[in-house]
Amino acid sequence: QQNWGVGEPCANGWHGVVCHGGRVTEVWMNLNNVACWGKFNLTSLARLDELLYLDLSDNLFSGVIPEELFEMPKLQSLVLSSNRIEGTLSNKMGRLTSLRHLDLSANNLRGTLPRSMGKMKSLEVLYLGESGLEVRNQLSGKIPEAWSGMTSLTRLSLSGNAGIKG
Repeated sequence: QQNWGVGEPCANGWHGVVCHGGRVTEVWMNLNNVACWGKFNLTSLARLDELLYLDLSDNLFSGVIPEELFEMPKLQSLVLSSNRIEGTLSNKMGRLTSLRHLDLSANNLRGTLPRSMGKMKSLEVLYLGESGLEVRNQLSGKIPEAWSGMTSLTRLSLSGNAGIKG
């Protein structure tokens, strides 16, 4: 399973990488705090223009959510839970209109909930709360009325964010 960096990811069957038609469509690196830490950087992953699923949960990534993330329009599932990601949720989150699943729980996020997320009409699952770990988001403010635009939303967790008001 230590085949990362050897040849092409699709041709050599890199662990945690799924390909369709010779293009990377999924990256699963949820390694339970085993191997990935450091500043969060998506520069290389943002070049994967067919990427649909990205799971980097249960690692020790720190820093803010990189701007490159908002240039991944085909992304359908983004799971960054249980890391050390900090900063605020950008208004650019609303650009991810293909997202169906977004999990940013159990990080160090602060600030208000972006109105622009109301444009995420395909979003079915949104987890911004905590999962019982010592790391928790501290989001605050009122849930934006624009979020009524999330017409596909079936699951929402904001638990642990004591500053959020209905």
